[in-house]
Amino acid sequence: MSSLSSKDEAINREGSRPEILVVADERVLEKILGQRDENIRAVEERFPVRITVRGDEIQVHGPDIEVVKQVVKFLEQLVEVAEKGYRLTPAEVKYGMNVMTEGGK
Repeated sequence: MSSLSSKDEAINREGSRPEILVVADERVLEKILGQRDENIRAVEERFPVRITVRGDEIQVHGPDIEVVKQVVKFLEQLVEVAEKGYRLTPAEVKYGMNVMTEGGK
């Protein structure tokens, strides 16, 4: 009996290597993750990806490399915002994802 969800199974079945984003500043990483990882969970709920954090690395896994790269690009933008000292709320992260998927409309 598998303990993986169907989403995790689909992501793992692909067998692709994750895209990795390194965030050296721990405070910036904490802002990106959000309280109890709520920002990262919002991204995982929106896109077919699995995000894991190991030390200063954010690893993005998924069956569609284009979606994975899009998510990494979005996370890079969050890093830029967090480095400027802004706090990132789940609502702001969701808004950013909406803008990204709608092509900035």
